[in-house]
Amino acid sequence: MSPTKDAVELYQGALQGVDKAKLLVEHMVANIRDAARKLESWKELEVAATQGAAGNSLSMPMGRTIEWNNLPAGRELERALAEWHRACRDAHSAWKGIPTPRQIGLVAPGDFCQTAGNRLS
Repeated sequence: MSPTKDAVELYQGALQGVDKAKLLVEHMVANIRDAARKLESWKELEVAATQGAAGNSLSMPMGRTIEWNNLPAGRELERALAEWHRACRDAHSAWKGIPTPRQIGLVAPGDFCQTAGNRLS
């Protein structure tokens, strides 16, 4: 039988979940921003007819390409955002389980999970 994880270990595991969810969302957002930037010059985009009638990418002069397969579907992004929020709730719950004297030297979850609604002034 394995020993039970203590509160600090549970908290650290929850923070790893936050980090993993954050990295996924940031990757998705970076792909969306890249495509949005390229779409500002949408009249210059050419359809690469490599697969199917419309193809799977649009290219611009000088090799700038939008890779549609790298863009998340709306529901996929929604799930990733929901996972980040769930991971943050888990981290806050785990933090509350750490006795105050053991919190010394640890970074509170608010530093990892700030949103517009919960930022400190």
